[in-house]
Amino acid sequence: MPSKKDLQEARADLNTAARTWLWGLLFMVWTPWAWWAAPIGIGVALFAYYSWALNAAKNYGELIEATFDVYRHLLYESLRRELPDPGKPSDERERGRKLIEYLWRG
Repeated sequence: MPSKKDLQEARADLNTAARTWLWGLLFMVWTPWAWWAAPIGIGVALFAYYSWALNAAKNYGELIEATFDVYRHLLYESLRRELPDPGKPSDERERGRKLIEYLWRG
């Protein structure tokens, strides 16, 4: 079961990867004054995106999904909605669809 700390760490890792990617792109501003700024900036941006951000985003998404799966009954209860029947997957899908509709439209 994911904890709040796990979620915070995963989100911080994703934020750091995005920040590194952005700084890599911004570093290319120096290209007119230093030819080597472009390859370094591109290299940092590619590394940050492919080797870091994609993995961090996947990890964060999986933790969010697991958290929702574990605690979704609390969402139903806090919104005073009837809990779906755990033995009927079709009931859970239908109630979940109605819950999403309620959250989007009020």
